[in-house]
Amino acid sequence: MRIGLGFRIIFLTSSIVLLTSATLIFLAYNRAYNDLQTSIGRRLEGIANTAAMQIDGDMHEKIAPNKKLNLPANADEKEHLKKLSPKDQEQYKSFLKIRNYLIKVHKINKLNTDIYTLRPEDSTMSFIVMAGGGHYIGHTHQFTPQTRHVIKEGTSTTSKIYFDQHGAWLSAFAPIRNSKNKVVAVLEVDEKLKTFQSELAMQLFWPAIAAALVLLLALFFSIHFAQRLVARLAYLRDVTEKISLGQMDHPIEITTRDEVGELAQALERMRESLKMAMQMLEEDE
Repeated sequence: MRIGLGFRIIFLTSSIVLLTSATLIFLAYNRAYNDLQTSIGRRLEGIANTAAMQIDGDMHEKIAPNKKLNLPANADEKEHLKKLSPKDQEQYKSFLKIRNYLIKVHKINKLNTDIYTLRPEDSTMSFIVMAGGGHYIGHTHQFTPQTRHVIKEGTSTTSKIYFDQHGAWLSAFAPIRNSKNKVVAVLEVDEKLKTFQSELAMQLFWPAIAAALVLLLALFFSIHFAQRLVARLAYLRDVTEKISLGQMDHPIEITTRDEVGELAQALERMRESLKMAMQMLEEDE
């Protein structure tokens, strides 16, 4: 199957432009992704740090990870408190004080998921206080690199954006300290990034439009260039065939200053030389 020169030029040019555009879009995507991740992470880390500093670590330590403290669905807090033992009642009161503070943090910052504290318990961590609607005191949570970092280093940190069946998420973690300045728990703030994909798409909109325009312009100019080049080469081919048949009365009319023009000049010199040689032969006869 014969593939024309024009098609090859268009294909090569388009491929180069398409590859360049894809690379630029990929780089723009990475930059936008990292910028969003950094900005959201800093916001959540600021919330976690501010909230953790206001939590009484000594009071937090008094709350046992007791599942009995969980408020049943549709239950009244006062009625639930009456059903607890005196010891559990004291713990639940401490829980309520910390939870009420976290509820304020949750509302002020318009968080869309629970904010909660985690306490290290041997090989796992236990949920202690939470705000946002959940009731899961004493439930276990596996250690993560971020919670280990907070407990070991005593400084806040954030996760990378991660995805699950519910969408995109980002979390921040901050240390809760007792009166001896010891890290006794970790405050975690999660945010479901409902608008992350749309924000990312908005940041990529104009780079994508620019890449598409560049591709269309490249296609237009490559087609235009290929058509002109192929047309001139076809003209030279026809002229050469006429010369081979002895038809040398028509001069070659390509005068461009490029390789095709130089080829045309060389063929024109050849045509004139052959014409003169044929005239001389006719005169000798």
